[in-house]
Amino acid sequence: MARGAALGVVSQPEEVRPTELGVTGSFPSWLSGSLVRSTPAIFEVGGVRIEHWFDGLALLNAFSFRDGSVTYASRRLQTGTSKAADAGTRIRRGFANDPCMGLFSRALSLFDPSPLTLTDNANVNVGRLGDQWVALTEAPMPIAFDPESLETLGLVEHRDELGYGHGTPHPHYDERGAMVSSMLHVGVRPRYHLYETGLDGTQRRELASLATREPSYMHSFAMTEHHLVLIEQPWVIDPLEVVRSGRPLRSLVDYFTWKPQLRTRLRIFSRRTGHLIRTAVAPAMFLFHTINAFDEGDDVIVDVAAYDDPSIVQAFYLETMVREDSGFPVARPRRLRTDLRTGEVRDTVLADVDFELPVIDYGQRNGRPYRFAYAVGRRHDEVESFWNQIVKLDVDSGETRTWHEPGTHPSEPVFVASPDRRDEDDGVLLSVVLDHAGEGSFLLALNARNLRELGRAAAPQRIPLGFHSQHVPAAPALPAEA
Repeated sequence: MARGAALGVVSQPEEVRPTELGVTGSFPSWLSGSLVRSTPAIFEVGGVRIEHWFDGLALLNAFSFRDGSVTYASRRLQTGTSKAADAGTRIRRGFANDPCMGLFSRALSLFDPSPLTLTDNANVNVGRLGDQWVALTEAPMPIAFDPESLETLGLVEHRDELGYGHGTPHPHYDERGAMVSSMLHVGVRPRYHLYETGLDGTQRRELASLATREPSYMHSFAMTEHHLVLIEQPWVIDPLEVVRSGRPLRSLVDYFTWKPQLRTRLRIFSRRTGHLIRTAVAPAMFLFHTINAFDEGDDVIVDVAAYDDPSIVQAFYLETMVREDSGFPVARPRRLRTDLRTGEVRDTVLADVDFELPVIDYGQRNGRPYRFAYAVGRRHDEVESFWNQIVKLDVDSGETRTWHEPGTHPSEPVFVASPDRRDEDDGVLLSVVLDHAGEGSFLLALNARNLRELGRAAAPQRIPLGFHSQHVPAAPALPAEA
């Protein structure tokens, strides 16, 4: 796609035992726990190149902190998909991977998905499910792992009747800490489901559902104090087309069609009752990620990182990412303010800046009014470059700050609050940075207030480009024995 991106999609199958890293500058002494991420890291299976970035086989990474020191470890996520790859066989259908299914088998995997047909290659995100940490992908098949040893513990099996479908790797958490997720059942009568997984991590309960004719691709959804919001963007699939079509499509993702005339529909549900209380219509847009959402009087406000169309999906095919002459679509931070009384939507661009993989102070601000968001983006003067800067956005004023270093490509910046915080942005940003010039990677720590560098720690291996990380707090100290 651009200068430096090719290095980020070179396979990295090596695992690293816990290794203390050299630190330039300093990491806050109060910083503890680990920054854990699941990264697409292997892009060849059985001598065949995987086609899309989203289908690279998962590698778990962890940077651990104690008294200013930093330790790194990595370990492959052991799944059915990875075991098939190790055996040199075709992997299961993923985002854009086509495991050479016949038309009937392809349709069956869409209409009646199961653990045998859905990918368990959880390379997108990690999250907390009850008392377990799990790796996540766009299927409701969380893979549990130990955040300290990175050992894979296996698929979390659900004891309920909700079944399987096509879901989001971006859950939310309610006031009790229960995971709230969304899922699509395609079938003859497609239907969206919003559900929570109890604190035992296995029992799911439906919160709301909605039938649809042409299901929309959804990578995330929004939750406020009183509402759940599904965002139906006009990149849709006609389930019957999967059966009827004779087109030579290389994967199921190619069955999605951009229909801007449908515009973008906000499906707003009551969290208390699960009822659909408003469908509002906004301009056509494509998005992977919401930034945050909150209630303000009779308005529901949803902030998103939105593209003009879904061309970004094609841009992430590896054959495009390795080219230096490919342009890179821009995602802009946009605010969709819906008046629940009238259904009117006001669409506002918060800043003229490329803004993707957005994060906030989730623990304190998710679902509530907030001021600051952080993301990666591309500098305006480098139209052919991959994401090459970190951006801080003041959503009230539209003002931005950036961190940029030539020859580097930062990943999603994760906010960790200072223990004695006084303001919303009192904390540190952590980002895993691909160093194209040095052909390696390092962990970067920035002051979240002004994006000034605090310190960096060089990793012992190159870490491929990835998506999302989470800060795993340190386990509480055990009480001393009497």
